[in-house]
Parts: sequence; C-alpha cells; structure tokens
Amino acid sequence: TTHLDLALRLIPPGITQGYVQDHRLDYPIDGLRIVGDGCGEGSIREVSDLDRLVNSPEYQTGAYPDEANFMSPDVRMMVTEETVIQAGPGRFALTETLKVLLFFRRKSGMQRTDFRSWKKLSEPLLLPGSAPLRLSRETAIDDPLVAELQAFDGLEISWWPDMNSFVQAWEKRSLEIAKDWIDIDATRGMLARELIAYKPPVADE
Repeated sequence: TTHLDLALRLIPPGITQGYVQDHRLDYPIDGLRIVGDGCGEGSIREVSDLDRLVNSPEYQTGAYPDEANFMSPDVRMMVTEETVIQAGPGRFALTETLKVLLFFRRKSGMQRTDFRSWKKLSEPLLLPGSAPLRLSRETAIDDPLVAELQAFDGLEISWWPDMNSFVQAWEKRSLEIAKDWIDIDATRGMLARELIAYKPPVADE
C-alpha cells in the first residue's frame, strides 16, 4: 500500500495515465518458470514520457527510493504497445478473475520487426484451441531510447474464470505454433490477481 500511494503521485501531473499492480499467486504450474513476485503496469502516452517520469520530483522523492524497500536489484522491465486480441466482456469487468502473464523472447535469428506480427495470432500462443475470457499482447517497442530496458520481446496476458479453467488449458499446451515465434527456454510467467489502482486508458471498458 505504501508504494501504491507513492506511484499514484505520478497521476495528477499527467506523467502516467494508469497504474495496475499484479500480485503473484503462489500456485505451482508444471513447466512454467516464474518471472518474479509481482508486476507493476504503468501507462504512458509516448516513449519520451518515460524520461519525464524517471526525472520527475514525484518519482525521485517518492516511488523511486521506496523501491529498495521491497524489490531486489535485478528488476526487469519492458516498454510496450498493447494489442487486444479478444476483448471479451471488457477490460474492467475481469478484476475478480485469474490473470495470467506470459513473458516471451523471440526465437534466435528472428528480427524484432518480424516478431511484431505475432499480434495477428488469434489464439493464446501456447494454448491453441483454448478460450480465455480476454486475451491481449504487449509487444516491446523498437526504439533506441528504451532498447536496453527490454528484458523480453513480448508479453501475452489472458484472463480466466478460475484457476481450474486455466490449469485444464495449460495441461493441453502445445509448442506447435509457439516454436516458430519464441525461445521456449526463455519463457517466464506469473499467475496473478490484479489491483487496478488507476484505470489505464483502453478502448473496451
């Protein structure tokens, strides 16, 4: 709650447009390596706003020094653009459901510009034939300003009615499509409950 309040200081000046926390559920999933203990999602209008954010007094005297209180130094991040694949009932109708975040690196030899086409795939990359409530993809921005920050090339987010429905889909996972796009061994993930602290701007509320 302390960090949440400090992060929300970035909203009134218009530095960030939305803030979501993903709290990891400690539930073992066979074959899924965990990316971390939690994830924060901040929305900005354009890449240049990131520099404004990190140099703002609201961040420098608030959220930034507080990060050392609960995060290890090896924090990973991405700067992305979102593509909604399946809107389902809308972004903010799903806060009580299970949220699954899968982080991918593109396969060896694939150019970042080619990997961007993954957003045209209509089904979950590892779970073809499944039916999550909602599906979106975050693609790492190809911009020299943030190139060194990009820990992954893509993030796929899906929402499920409950843990059992996701586990059943995961048990039927397939690499048939995924092998053409990603480095399977570099895949990481997290099952989470999300806290929408300040609604990010989306088209399908």
